[in-house]
Amino acid sequence: MISKQALRKQIQAKKQGTPVATLDKWSQQAVHCLEQQAYWQQADTVVLYYSMVDEVNTRLLVERAHLAGKRVYLPVMDGDVLVLRLFSGRESMKTASKYRILEPTGAILPAAQYQAIDLVIVPGVAFTCEGYRLGRGKGYYDKLLPLISAPCVGICWPIQLVDHLPTEPHDVSLDGLISSDGIIKTFTKY
Repeated sequence: MISKQALRKQIQAKKQGTPVATLDKWSQQAVHCLEQQAYWQQADTVVLYYSMVDEVNTRLLVERAHLAGKRVYLPVMDGDVLVLRLFSGRESMKTASKYRILEPTGAILPAAQYQAIDLVIVPGVAFTCEGYRLGRGKGYYDKLLPLISAPCVGICWPIQLVDHLPTEPHDVSLDGLISSDGIIKTFTKY
């Protein structure tokens, strides 16, 4: 089986070899599919991510969700863990961390209040149809997701789907997975 590091390089090469216009189109299709789901429409408090250039573009989704009245929290690195900060508009974002990514400056959601989260949308480097994900290798989401009982849904481009991932005992399958091709994995609550 391919190593996690080799798989990360393989997926990165696929991303770099795909025209930006295609990635943009796939992002729009995946986000549109997500917005059509009952679990998205019914969620009041959501955890999203403010995409980097090599991820499904969620920036407009974050802003639309906020304008629609959803409480939107975005993960922010705090040492070797992620904390969740309230998004209160594009003007509240600042470039931070060693990765030079935009992060919100809003209030931190205390872990004791994670039960208020209705839905988590998760990025990844690669995914399987069973909902397993491969992250960037720092384990940030591996530490965060077990603290949240809300459904966790991955969102990806078709080039990020793989047949198998090297998994470890602490790896948990996501509850759902959406790509530009539609729903790959869904859960039965909705």
